[in-house]
Amino acid sequence: VAMVAPSPEFLASLPNGKIPDRNDFWTFEGRDTERVACWREAMARGREMADAFMEAVESGRIRDRVVPL
Repeated sequence: VAMVAPSPEFLASLPNGKIPDRNDFWTFEGRDTERVACWREAMARGREMADAFMEAVESGRIRDRVVPL
């Protein structure tokens, strides 16, 4: 079993320093455009993380990044 998780640095670099969640509906109440922009940015950054993961798997460099729990 492999667990893939974003680093603290990655999370800090996201809008508002976190993965968007349902609480954002309250945080951004009345500011839907801003909320959606933050969510879209986080999704784009998630795609970057997924692409980096696939590149590591396909190149075999995933071995250098695996840490036993």
